[in-house]
Amino acid sequence: MEPIHKSVLLKEVLNSLRVKPGEKYIDATLGQAGHSLEIARMGGLVLGIEANPQTLSWVEGYLNNLKDPELTNRIKSVRGNFRDLARIAAGSGFNGAHGVLFDLGLSTFELKESGLGLSFLKDEPLDMRFDPESQEVTAAGLINSLDKGELYGIFIKFGEERDAERIVSAIVRGRRIKKIETSCDLVALIDSAYQPKLPGHGLTGHLAKVFQALRIAVNEELESLKDALPQAFEVLQSGGRVCVISFHSLEDRIVKETFNRWAEEGLGTVLSKRPVAAGEKELKENRSGRSAKLRMFEKL
Repeated sequence: MEPIHKSVLLKEVLNSLRVKPGEKYIDATLGQAGHSLEIARMGGLVLGIEANPQTLSWVEGYLNNLKDPELTNRIKSVRGNFRDLARIAAGSGFNGAHGVLFDLGLSTFELKESGLGLSFLKDEPLDMRFDPESQEVTAAGLINSLDKGELYGIFIKFGEERDAERIVSAIVRGRRIKKIETSCDLVALIDSAYQPKLPGHGLTGHLAKVFQALRIAVNEELESLKDALPQAFEVLQSGGRVCVISFHSLEDRIVKETFNRWAEEGLGTVLSKRPVAAGEKELKENRSGRSAKLRMFEKL
């Protein structure tokens, strides 16, 4: 089994966490364990939290296939949402952690193999739930049931889509004719909003914003991040660090404002007055990192 995901800002994260043998680190978004494996290779002990049972199953199989128990025994994987970070950390013996990492991007597995309809490039059921076993509301459920104003609010708030009214109108017209069930159904309706095509008009940006907005709404991502950051601070020991990689302005704003507030309250130091971005060399090898921003905070 070969890894299918390349972790973004890996070197920068390891340097920021100041990984040392025997110390405890929490990877709040285990994904395909790219960051966790490197922390473990440096001797760190890792608690990896993963909400998606499919992703967790994949990564556990991958770690087992490495046939290196000395390495993989340093990684404890737990199914859960980082919204419950403090409870999970306490139950796993990871209070007093030296570092907590959030990588808020989607893994390659989730985009290409999960079958959740997270990508507009594949024809899959429009689900988008990170944990289908515990979450009820799907993206298709929202698209087919919300009224025009509610859909408009989601696309504006979570996708920052300036053409939300045009797109919503096309969706509402289309769902009267046929229920929207797959990612391709949604793509076709968004495409219909721009017919006839304008010269030089690109659809990709609109698709990305709509799919992002639906995913955030289904998984309550921004609320979860707001809940999780104070818990990350709580489980850290003095001198420990929180590192967050965000991929859009909505996430980055929450992280920036939270870190600044902590600093103003005298709880520690913001280590990233400006977010760290991927360098030219990394972007040549990993285009998915082009929007990644890393911010760091050190607890007093």
